[in-house]
Amino acid sequence: MKNFSSYKLEDLVNMKKILENEELQKQLLREIELRENQTISIEQYASNRLPEFYEEYKDQCLKLLSELSFTELNFLIHSARYSAGNNLGGYEEVVIGLREYIITNQYPTVVKTIDDYFIEKPEMIYFCEGVYNTLNYIKTAISVALNSKKGIEAKKDLFFDFDEKKELVTKNLKDISKHLFQLRQSVPNSRLCVGNQSLIKNTTKYGVTITKSQDKFISSIAFGSTLEKLKEGNYEETERLLFVPQCKMVKK
Repeated sequence: MKNFSSYKLEDLVNMKKILENEELQKQLLREIELRENQTISIEQYASNRLPEFYEEYKDQCLKLLSELSFTELNFLIHSARYSAGNNLGGYEEVVIGLREYIITNQYPTVVKTIDDYFIEKPEMIYFCEGVYNTLNYIKTAISVALNSKKGIEAKKDLFFDFDEKKELVTKNLKDISKHLFQLRQSVPNSRLCVGNQSLIKNTTKYGVTITKSQDKFISSIAFGSTLEKLKEGNYEETERLLFVPQCKMVKK
């Protein structure tokens, strides 16, 4: 137990109030019991998690991944290039390794290439887990779209309401960031595969100016969320950006 001299005056005053108030003592005990009984399944936040209905749409999903370019989903490569904390191997292992793989195999710069990369080199998942989680985040979003029975046949169908979603996410960036920050705080050793470093800053976002980094973050949320839930202020679909790395990282 820490020495009382190490606590701030505000903390000591709050302790005094609890000691003097029986109801506050009961509230404190209930909160301790709640947290002690709260169990978090690491599998729930594994980087390889996919919807239970993914297999049903796997072929269609992979077809769409073969149409989607790196440019159209620029937050994928951005997370590899600038979110080194997400990837044990950092820039050299992720970006250079992928680039050499693409050039050597004469692969097109489409999202499915990264899926092929991890299938052929599964050992690289451990070193590039942030990118791997982003890939599965994209697969999840596509699977949900296909499961919605809205006639998703080509990549253009995935973007039919993208601008409207992006506008909503931009408008509610502060609230969405707060939601993700609270989740990250409650899941030990977790982080976001996109926008992790700037999450706290985004919780206090004000003004209309959007940085390039924020634009990538906003785009990732818009792509991975349904318009219906965004309109409801339901941000549960954004939680798929969160994962617990196999290798413990320093949270930024």
